[in-house]
Parts: sequence; C-alpha cells; structure tokens
Amino acid sequence: MTVDEKLTWTPHMLELKKSFAKKLGILKKSRFLPRNVPLDLYFKIIVPSVTYGLVLWGSGCNSDLFQYLERLHCRAARVIFSLPKDMTVLF
Repeated sequence: MTVDEKLTWTPHMLELKKSFAKKLGILKKSRFLPRNVPLDLYFKIIVPSVTYGLVLWGSGCNSDLFQYLERLHCRAARVIFSLPKDMTVLF
C-alpha cells in the first residue's frame, strides 16, 4: 500500500488502476478460451488483487479514481461475455 505525505490513498489508487488495466489486457488475451476460464481468472485473481484494501482506502479516496476502476470492471464484463463496446454494463 502506498500513501502520500498527506496520508491520502491517491498514489495507491493510481498504481492499482495501472495494475488493473494490465490484468485486463491479460483477460482480453484469454478470450479464445472457454468462457469459464476468463471468468475464473477475473474472480479468482483480478478481483481480489483490486479489492484487497477497499476497507482501508474506500472512504478516503478520490471518487474519480473509483469511477475509473468501475469502468474497468465493466470493461472486464464486456470482455468475458463478448458484449459490444457500445453496451453499458451496470452492476
């Protein structure tokens, strides 16, 4: 976990955003596999690596960063379920 001099979680969230985007790239490369494989990859590897500190940094971080992470989750759903890019995914 990374915290700046003002004790905010913004640096940590920026690193998390970068890490999530890289893992999403791996998920895209696994599209050719049966649907259960990318789904397992997402729920067993990606989600825990993105949400592990949510209890700590969830209330004290920039809401724009949370919205960006939410968009990445939606993009992952579109990749896993082969949904069109123009479709909005709501959870």
